[in-house]
Amino acid sequence: MSVLTYPENRIRNRLAVAIVCVLAVTGCEDEGGGITSETDNSGEDSSDQEQTETQEESIEIAGTAIKGRMSDALVTAFPLRTGSNGQSELGQEPVSESVRTNADGEFEVAIGADEGQWVILELTVDDQTRMICDVTIGCEDPETQQTRSFGEPIQLDPSFSMMAAHRMGSGKSVHVSPLSDLATHQAKNGGEGLDGADLANAYMDTEAFFGLEPATLETTRPVDLSLQSGLNEDLQSLQLSLINAAFLSWANRHGEQSLHATLEMARDQIRDSGELSLNSSQESELSLLALMDESAELANDLKQHAQSDSEDVLDEGEEWAIARYEETAQETGLLPDPESGSDSDSESESDSESESESESDSESESDSDSDSESETESESGSDSESGSDSGSESGSDPEPEVDNTAELSWNAPLKRENGDTLKMADIGGYTIVYGQDPDQLDEEVVVGDSYIMEWEIEDLDTGEWYFAISTFDSNGLDSRFSDPVSKVIE
Repeated sequence: MSVLTYPENRIRNRLAVAIVCVLAVTGCEDEGGGITSETDNSGEDSSDQEQTETQEESIEIAGTAIKGRMSDALVTAFPLRTGSNGQSELGQEPVSESVRTNADGEFEVAIGADEGQWVILELTVDDQTRMICDVTIGCEDPETQQTRSFGEPIQLDPSFSMMAAHRMGSGKSVHVSPLSDLATHQAKNGGEGLDGADLANAYMDTEAFFGLEPATLETTRPVDLSLQSGLNEDLQSLQLSLINAAFLSWANRHGEQSLHATLEMARDQIRDSGELSLNSSQESELSLLALMDESAELANDLKQHAQSDSEDVLDEGEEWAIARYEETAQETGLLPDPESGSDSDSESESDSESESESESDSESESDSDSDSESETESESGSDSESGSDSGSESGSDPEPEVDNTAELSWNAPLKRENGDTLKMADIGGYTIVYGQDPDQLDEEVVVGDSYIMEWEIEDLDTGEWYFAISTFDSNGLDSRFSDPVSKVIE
């Protein structure tokens, strides 16, 4: 019997960032011994007149940076310019002075009214920048390598940055967050230039991708999860904050992964495929499923810290994240679509309805509604593409390799036997048993990673082999084994 285990290291954090800008114009005053200003024919100081005209030609944008609250972060505005190929692109020279956020994450910046219809706001950090930890179990400070408690300030990787697009003259605030950053990068990599239509469509696509209401990114300010209050005001704000927080939560679960590296991973996926991965069998790969799982876990954890009047909206936020997780799992085939028929004949499927027995009512049973599948390139000799006709020139072809492996895949359960939600963080892993007698499966493999949902078993002897799988949770409770599936090795 072979036992293969993978250690699990889940450190949960949260990230929510929102940013807004405001215009402030400064002028020069005439003081004794200084430069004197000219006076026009009407007797009015021309410098005052120029300052008034500049103010009239400026647009004011107000804003806040919350990831938890970010103090002394730098915010700069960049224009959209027409490039040499005639397409709109991000200008290299800023159209505003960099300004710092205050202790509450608020800032003001001035942008000229003639800069076009859209500008891009970029948030960067330096050694002065601090962020309030909004993760209930604490945050690792990348500078000191120490863990800070929920609500304490931490530093950020100096490479950290985020962007957001702003429609000039809209009168709306700008909320810079991981989601606005991904939407902006999606527009940048659209292949047709970075114009207003691309930005508007990218924002809408990002909202739909994460299951948010239309215009959420442009009109909704995320709540500050670290304040432990005000969470009951707006479910839409909470949803946005949970997703933004999930990026940092996922990053901190991977000891060598920084928030900056996580955002870079997401940007790379968008550049390569146009969107984030929906799901991944590897825990080290960022995906929508992973982020929605983190969002649900964060909502659940916050109930222990938030005021009692926020429990209902946190419940709603958790239910929303789980629902989006299930929708995505169905879209990617990890969960059967209730409206779809049976799977193809090339896949052996069994529902592994997990059952964990406990002497206490508080220990609910683990239900693994997972599909165990045995997939191979060649299911049998008669159906194999390697089979040859009698009249073919088989003498020149290499002999087909013997297929003595079984590839298994399954789905992570979402609920326990009693109907309680079963989060990925609560799953300890899976146990695969197999053998050539369906009543005596005496070979075993333990997969100790909840995110691994496929496995290959090699070096099987000829004959028919049977396989079954069960799920165990982090408390050691085991489900029932699925009904066996089989494969013939020739």
